[in-house]
Parts: sequence; structure tokens; C-alpha cells
Amino acid sequence: MDPYLGCVIIFGGNFAMRGFATCSGQLLAIQQNTALFSLLGTFYGGNGTSNFALPDLRGRTVVGQGQGPGLSDYVVGEVIGQETVTLLSSNIPIHNHQLQAFNGSTTATATSSPANALLAEGPKSGGLGGKAPNYYINGGAPNVTMNPQAIGLNVGGGPIPFSIMQPYLGITHLIAMNGIFPARN
Repeated sequence: MDPYLGCVIIFGGNFAMRGFATCSGQLLAIQQNTALFSLLGTFYGGNGTSNFALPDLRGRTVVGQGQGPGLSDYVVGEVIGQETVTLLSSNIPIHNHQLQAFNGSTTATATSSPANALLAEGPKSGGLGGKAPNYYINGGAPNVTMNPQAIGLNVGGGPIPFSIMQPYLGITHLIAMNGIFPARN
């Protein structure tokens, strides 16, 4: 069965079959490929007077031309997209984190003799499970000035590109250089 001229197929081998060419963006002379040029024009490149280009699908995926509901519009031959993205702080929305602080103070005594000393005071009464002392003061909303180093902004990462590619499989795309000229409906 003869293919339609200009038809792109996927082939499991690593070479172009007879009558096909790889979709590698190569320029062809219009004079030797008038029928194919009449179908492709300069959608994929070329000057349109002496040459035209085949589609270049190396490292690319295909998407249907046109605009689906709620989707972007894609034009035949349009090359868009990238393999990596660098996320910048300008890509992240401004946001805040609330910090609650309590006014309070305590007194601590240090000793150089740790014998029979405890790190913290034990229960006031009742032994194990007894009430522990409070080390804070209940009150309203206090105004607190904090050291900027204690609450400073720390932006993680850096401007390093990361991959946004979907899972992929390298495979050969071929275009029919000979075959039946497709009729329009």
C-alpha cells in the first residue's frame, strides 16, 4: 500500500525507509520536490522560492493544530516550548506567615557543679504527673520587636533550571517523500 505524500509516521527503526525521509528539519529544493512543496509550503521553514524545510521533530513532541475548548491555539509549523524552566522569586506570589509571640521573662541560675542538679525544675507538687511551673505570662497582644536575624527571609534553592519534560521515548519520525497525492474533502 502506498502512503499519502507528506504523511508523517512513527517508525521503530533508526533509519529512513525507502521513499521516506527523517523529520529532521532538512532543507529541500522546491524544483525536485514540487508536489511535496505544494503540501508543506514554508510551514516548517525555507525561503519559499528555491527551498522549503521538512518538519523537525528531533527532541519534540507533536500537538494537534488549532484551538481546543479552553486551550491555546497552535498553528501548523509553530515551534514553542522548552525542556527546562528557571523558577524565580518573581514567579512566586507574595505571601505572609503570622508569628505569635508571648511577653515573658524568667530568671536562670547556672552552676559549675552539676552534682545533684537538674536541667529544669520538677513538678511543684504531686510528684510524677504533678503540675509543672508556667514559664510564660498570660496577657493581651504584646508588641514585640524581634532581632531581624531571628525572623529573616531565607529563600531556598537558587536560579537553577529544572526539567519540565513529561516521560518520553525517543523514536524515529518519517515523512513520505513519495506516494499518493492527498485529495482535499
